[in-house]
Amino acid sequence: MTDTHDYEQTKSFWNTRFKAIPVHRFTSERYGNKLLDDALDWLIENADRILDFGCAPGTLLGLCAMRKKADYHGIDISSAGIKKATLTFQENKLETGTFSCGGVKRLHEYKAGSFDGIILSNVIDNLTLTDCAEVLKATKRLLKPGGKVLLKLNDYRDAHALKAYGTKSIAGDLHEETSGLYLINRTTATWETILKNDFEIVKAEPITFEPHGITNRLFLLKRR
Repeated sequence: MTDTHDYEQTKSFWNTRFKAIPVHRFTSERYGNKLLDDALDWLIENADRILDFGCAPGTLLGLCAMRKKADYHGIDISSAGIKKATLTFQENKLETGTFSCGGVKRLHEYKAGSFDGIILSNVIDNLTLTDCAEVLKATKRLLKPGGKVLLKLNDYRDAHALKAYGTKSIAGDLHEETSGLYLINRTTATWETILKNDFEIVKAEPITFEPHGITNRLFLLKRR
């Protein structure tokens, strides 16, 4: 199955963003957010091969590689983001990262059961509905039995928040932000119902990033 959209506006948005930020030079293997650091520790425990879909600029994979030597793979739709992720590994002398530019189609290039863990951080809810479902299906296929997923989603926005953001409805839960990015705006209960079809939900909780005051939703999952 191919990507249902070319995501040209998404590519343009993130290429501009990633070109403007410096390469991350790690001074610690810790991110500084306890919930996220604990989630990364959980993900890499007993893992030899990790995939980050939507990996740019390589921060989360880099933090994993700082903690443990393993085989790390990153995919991102932004060419500038992939360049930055590659430089992040090079500048920090992390030699176990393989990065490729692409979207959902890239996931089909890997054999079933290729990974012990997969990171999906603020990516599946910025896809079309069809591609979101395809990524979750591919995630299950790519994980070994009992494999782990670190999933992070944008916070749910009520009608007032959607209006304040200037978001327009496309179809059902799918919206488009003024930036041109897609947003699948689902309640936590709705996401949990979808995820439980193929995964055990080990943990689900809000995660806040200071000083920006941004709240996301963090899920730790295991393949059934």
